[in-house]
Amino acid sequence: MKRFKHWGARERRILAAFVLGGMLAGGCSGDHFLGGSGGQAGSGLGGEAGYSGPIPVDAGYPGDASLLGALETWTGYLENFQFPSGSDAVKLSFATDPTGVVVGTLTFGAGSPPPAATDPDANYPPGPTQIGTTTVVEGFPYTIARGTLETSRLRFTIWETEVWTGWCALQTQYPGSIWCVPNVGIYTENSDGKCSYQSVPGGQVTELNCTKVALCGSAVCACAAGSCTVSFYGNIEFDMALSINGASGSITGQLGDHNIRLTQNP
Repeated sequence: MKRFKHWGARERRILAAFVLGGMLAGGCSGDHFLGGSGGQAGSGLGGEAGYSGPIPVDAGYPGDASLLGALETWTGYLENFQFPSGSDAVKLSFATDPTGVVVGTLTFGAGSPPPAATDPDANYPPGPTQIGTTTVVEGFPYTIARGTLETSRLRFTIWETEVWTGWCALQTQYPGSIWCVPNVGIYTENSDGKCSYQSVPGGQVTELNCTKVALCGSAVCACAAGSCTVSFYGNIEFDMALSINGASGSITGQLGDHNIRLTQNP
């Protein structure tokens, strides 16, 4: 039995790795306590990188890039790293305005982006979950946030939970909770793939969808006024120098610390 109390950012990330990397991948059995005293869901881990609230996925963030230059596309790789497909590829597409605001997307690995979420009870992205291992989804175009270009130095952030934006929008707030599942009580995941919930030990047993327990219980979604939105946390920071010979720099965050090498496409 594992007990989770003081349900803060660190505990949400521990549960994400434990539940999503274990229960959804192969099934497990045990009881887990959800404690509601760890702060408001939705604040995520943004404070670690200097931002205390959810990051809006907006092409103009962090400013209004009204006079964008030409779109640039760069491709390359991460050093000493492989995604589940075996790829180490990175694709960056961005544009800037005269003030140095950068907007665009970054894609990891190989393959196509996952289809849009349509079923609130189905695992998303479809297939074996990746969070808890690589923490990012291959083929998904992550939105650049806090992007800046100063002379030749390009810096920006992406957020690993962005991929669940559409799935969270399909959820509804669980009564009395700030999540789409109860945020206080005990849940049980069984070897038959079913999950249940009790508000107190020995209390009434309510069956819950295991996918919702895993994703909502790790605070991927934050809920209020009956509806839910994605909770942005799990930052990956990029810092690169651009030149005519290519881009060279580093990343830090949820994938660890690695060098990144890119070449601009014609």
